[in-house]
Amino acid sequence: VSAYQKKGIWHAIAKEVRTLGDCGRRSTHCHKRWEDLRHWARKTAEAQLGMASQRGRGARRTLTPLMARILAVAYPELDGRLRASQQPQ
Repeated sequence: VSAYQKKGIWHAIAKEVRTLGDCGRRSTHCHKRWEDLRHWARKTAEAQLGMASQRGRGARRTLTPLMARILAVAYPELDGRLRASQQPQ
């Protein structure tokens, strides 16, 4: 993940965190949010690809646009597989 890519996502997360009513100004909070979103983006993608168990909290989630951006940056190979699987055959 390049610093530039991460910075763009930081801004999106900071904005989202603020709209959720959390304090987005604390970078530690933002970092925690990044870790959480990165984790959920991966879990969601794995569930959608049928790699992860369909039970549990990640199974019913849909990828938000922000999560999709994070997935593309943090897990490009997983993102590629997900995109390929969503293309109409």
